[in-house]
Amino acid sequence: MRKSRIVAVGVLLVLIAIALLWKLRGRDDGDGAAEVAGSAAQGGTAGVAAHAKGSRAPATPATLSGRVTRKADGSGVEGAVVALARSELDTMFGTTESPTLTATTTAQGTWTATNVPPGRYSIAATAKGLLPASLDKVMVAEGESKTGIDLALDAGGQRVSGTITDVGGGPVPGARISVSKESASPFDKSELIAMAGPDGKYEITLADGDFEANVSHEDYTHASRNFSVAGQPLTVDFVLSPGGSIRGVVVTREGTPLAGALVLAEGKRGHGEATIRADDKGEFTLHSLGSGAISLKAAGRGYASQQPTIVELGIGEQIDGVRVIVDRAFSISGTVVDAGSKKGIPGVRLGAFSTGTSQVAVAPDPSDADGAFEIVGVRPASYMMFAIGDSTMPEIGKTVEVLDKDITDLVIEMGIGVTVSGRVEPGTVAAISVEPTQVGIATIFEALKAMLVLGESDATGAFVLHHVPPGSFKLRGKVTDGRTGMTPLLVGTTDMTGVVVKLEARGSIVGRVVDTNNAPVARVHVSASAKLDKDKASFQFDMGGNGN
Repeated sequence: MRKSRIVAVGVLLVLIAIALLWKLRGRDDGDGAAEVAGSAAQGGTAGVAAHAKGSRAPATPATLSGRVTRKADGSGVEGAVVALARSELDTMFGTTESPTLTATTTAQGTWTATNVPPGRYSIAATAKGLLPASLDKVMVAEGESKTGIDLALDAGGQRVSGTITDVGGGPVPGARISVSKESASPFDKSELIAMAGPDGKYEITLADGDFEANVSHEDYTHASRNFSVAGQPLTVDFVLSPGGSIRGVVVTREGTPLAGALVLAEGKRGHGEATIRADDKGEFTLHSLGSGAISLKAAGRGYASQQPTIVELGIGEQIDGVRVIVDRAFSISGTVVDAGSKKGIPGVRLGAFSTGTSQVAVAPDPSDADGAFEIVGVRPASYMMFAIGDSTMPEIGKTVEVLDKDITDLVIEMGIGVTVSGRVEPGTVAAISVEPTQVGIATIFEALKAMLVLGESDATGAFVLHHVPPGSFKLRGKVTDGRTGMTPLLVGTTDMTGVVVKLEARGSIVGRVVDTNNAPVARVHVSASAKLDKDKASFQFDMGGNGN
């Protein structure tokens, strides 16, 4: 984002806060970066006095089950790995403690996943010798027993295999390899998972395309790399470095344990990041940490860290007895409702950000069946609310002042917007985004609502965008090969069909990244932007790769 001579400082601060949300870092590296709080447990306040009764009851986990079969004959696939990955927009905020859940199929191909938090998921299945299959936008309600989640795997693809070793060359059995296809969409990215055997070897079958792989094991730091599959088997090996661990307890200033607190660990420049929920005694263990200074913060109902607890961690070191101190904080609770009917809306993710203090607080659970929500561990500041749901337009901009008590009975109204459908020509898979024609003080929040509308066309070029706000926009289509198209989009109060985005070829820049010794440097993100006249005001947004 470039500075503008015509935009007020206050608006710049709002945009910076939004940019921080999109980067989803929530860091406090001592340089003024954002601080994330409020994503701690709703229930489980044993050991501390109840601060205030929130309007959001603890979320009841769900149970999901289904079957993985061979597409050719319908027979069950034994040993397939089913991965349940959160695909909500809030996972971009980096504050969710919910890891990707996995289940392994039986001899009949059946699988069951328990203790699944409510929300939206991408569910994928992988098995040796078969192409993966996935289901996007699977909605999971509180306490639901959802059955019949079936996936059929087809023959074909290429074998991607390798060995996971430590720095000494020994195998790392039980390491988890999570593979996702590179996409312009910042969410709805299914995870394809394989496990390393006793010899550290793994195998997964993939279609041609570009992928990113991440390897994890609680005794080692994470490793990742990008690779491409192009019509032949591929070997991708990984070397893991020893990871450190920190064991400790979250306590109030008076020394009382805070049950169920969410603990956030962050290292300098992002190394050593981890998030964990403490148990009912306030105790926690963080694994896979990098070396260096680790900053620990915690938040829960009625409490949050004012200052981080700093732990100096050596390579592979294990440190016990760490105490993370929390002080009094507050809650923001209320109801999210449909702007027309005033009925509660379930499944909405809510949060608040403060441009003055760079604090970001996100509700740990989506709104319940009645639309009730609660954000906990909120420190005093002036906040702007944001709400994001699957059945509504995003809502951004309602202000809340948190001073010396909880905020209760807050009502957030959300509109539906319209549906825009059409196609890109020539037909192909393309990232689709809605971009404002201009951004000003009066239109900033409406522009942000539009920029949260993202989609993807199918192989024929057809696309559908839901919950588009009214206004004047540009509809952009972008393909991974660089082709881009754009068409004006004037949105009113009725659905739009037959919108066409014509793709045009763009120039390309090819090069190589090297260090001072001319050695190649891997995993460096390279971007290019047009050189603008210094007297022209400009904003540049890139939501998950959908920008210029």
